[in-house]
Amino acid sequence: MANKVEKMAKSTLNAQQREFIRSEVDLLIHNGDASESSLHRVAASLRVFADRPQAVAPPSRRSPSENGISIKKNDAKPSINAAASKATAVNESSTARRPPPSEVHAGDVWAHLSKRDAEEFAKEQLEHRKLLKRKEDEQRNFLEAQVQRRTEIKLRHEEDERAKAAIEMEQVRLWQIEELKKKDEVKKKLADDRQQRDEQLRLAKEKKAREEILRREDDERQAAAIREAIRKEEELNEVKRIRQKEEVAKFHAINKMHEDAKQRERDREAEMDKVHQKLYLERLAKDERERDQSLAKMHEKQRHQQTMATQMQASVAERAADDERKAKEYASKKEAQAAEEARKKAERQDQEKTKIKQYLAMQILEREQKQDEERDRQEKLRLQMKQDVEAAERAEHERLLLRKQKQDHQRVLLEQQMTERENQRPVYMTDEERRLNAKLIDKALAPKRR
Repeated sequence: MANKVEKMAKSTLNAQQREFIRSEVDLLIHNGDASESSLHRVAASLRVFADRPQAVAPPSRRSPSENGISIKKNDAKPSINAAASKATAVNESSTARRPPPSEVHAGDVWAHLSKRDAEEFAKEQLEHRKLLKRKEDEQRNFLEAQVQRRTEIKLRHEEDERAKAAIEMEQVRLWQIEELKKKDEVKKKLADDRQQRDEQLRLAKEKKAREEILRREDDERQAAAIREAIRKEEELNEVKRIRQKEEVAKFHAINKMHEDAKQRERDREAEMDKVHQKLYLERLAKDERERDQSLAKMHEKQRHQQTMATQMQASVAERAADDERKAKEYASKKEAQAAEEARKKAERQDQEKTKIKQYLAMQILEREQKQDEERDRQEKLRLQMKQDVEAAERAEHERLLLRKQKQDHQRVLLEQQMTERENQRPVYMTDEERRLNAKLIDKALAPKRR
């Protein structure tokens, strides 16, 4: 870092100047301010207060303005004397004591010019520090304002939350009040409805009691009328029962005739079924016998073939194997033929059984159809007879009703005639009435006698 400051100085340094640089750099490192600007300030102070003969350059080589520009450019500190004194205090073991700049440069014009530039730089640094302080104050004020604003926002938010909570609590309270009102209204409505239902029930019971009384009276009147009608109806039904007995006897005779015919038909069908069943069983037995005979013949033939094969083996040893093979082939062929014949026979038997079953099923179906037709015919006949009986009953009822109407009309006419005759017939007093009313009669007849 000292080498870096030496490069910034852009000049040849002696041992004292290098010691000064090292002391200043150590001080900056100790203070924790080893920045680029601090190094520039050390280099500027080195250029201004260096103890070197060629420091005062002629005007043709370096002008005061250039010197001032160099100082401003390197950001020199205003406390250069203090820095030099610190460096002297740190390096007490050095060979020579550094004199103050006022003594060294008492008659140096360029030193006075540099001092003026240093004073201007100090003023600028003061202004810069004031500006920094003002900025720090502004930043502090801004941060404090921001903190205060955030605090206010937080307080407003908490206040809003409390207000919102209060509003919600108030809303909940209002809802609870409203719910209580609704419950009270519902209870009141239920009580009113219950009272209204009780009143309606009481009225309904009273109405039902009145209707029950009226219904009983009406039922009694209707019962009396019905008893009278039943009595008259029984008188009419007596004649009807006699007629119905005759019709029922006739109907039973017809039914008996049909039942006899149906029984004969069933007996005939049963006989036919027995005959067909017997034929079917005989056919099955015959087929079974034929199958047994075929199997017996096949076994006999196989035994004969085995006997012949044995004899041939005993007589001719060379042809034994060939004959045995042929015998086995023949036996296999015969067995296959027998099995095929048995299979075909079984198929024929199955076909015959199927045909017989189909025939029997057709007969059963025809018989059931005939029975259904017979039942339908009997049902139609029964319905026809029922309709005839109902028609006869309706005709008889209409005839009796007409006769009753005619009798009622005749009775009314007779009553009218009798009433007219009673009204037209003269009134005669009895002997007792004449005796009691003799004075009145004499008084009434007196003017006529005069």
